[in-house]
Amino acid sequence: MPRALISPQDRLIVALDVTTRDEALRLIEKLDGLVSFYKVGWALFFAEGPAIISEIMQRGLTVFLDLKIPDDIPDQIKRTISYASRAGVRFLTMSAMGPTLRVAKEAKGESHLQLLSITVLTSFNEQNLHELGMIGPDKTQCTLADFIVWKAKYSLAHGSDGLICSGDSVAMLREHVGEDPIIVCPGIRPQGIDHDEQKRVATPTDAIKSGADYLVVGRPIKNAHDPRAMAQFLCENIAHALG
Repeated sequence: MPRALISPQDRLIVALDVTTRDEALRLIEKLDGLVSFYKVGWALFFAEGPAIISEIMQRGLTVFLDLKIPDDIPDQIKRTISYASRAGVRFLTMSAMGPTLRVAKEAKGESHLQLLSITVLTSFNEQNLHELGMIGPDKTQCTLADFIVWKAKYSLAHGSDGLICSGDSVAMLREHVGEDPIIVCPGIRPQGIDHDEQKRVATPTDAIKSGADYLVVGRPIKNAHDPRAMAQFLCENIAHALG
């Protein structure tokens, strides 16, 4: 489906930041009929295994598997990607470099699985990258922005279908990578909502207007007094931003 035809509701991905099947399904039930796309991360996947993905999908919902697949030997990557493809996962996050991305692209074949590379985690800022020796005056990438653009272009050139980035980086990336790559933004916080440990955040309106395709929201929905009302509010923000 052309992205212009994706509804505001389908652009909202709710992160199941819980560690049990029952917690996950309770939240899904609260959002029934409103949210169709859910992110499963390491905590829930480790606790419940692949069965939780099947159970979510049996409800007619879409799954974003956020495992940040690292570099590994080709055989392991092929098996992992083949599993995600067969399971019907829509998005899978990658933190791997070029050779692994190429193996992953080959392994997914013609399936509808889409590989999304992480640029920089939203809980990291420029100081963190300096401390890790990833950027600096003596490095190829001097600033956080330099690194994000380099990682985006590198990942796309080696097989990624899209990118994970903070909402405040979307407009910059669209200038450098164009309109084709999928861009998914975590770290989304409506005005007045606590940032938690996120260091680079954006409102849903700002992220969508900048060119984001999908928004990932976890705790602002899960911890809300009325999760359904918060999800509805976010969908309305997305709709307004799309015009």
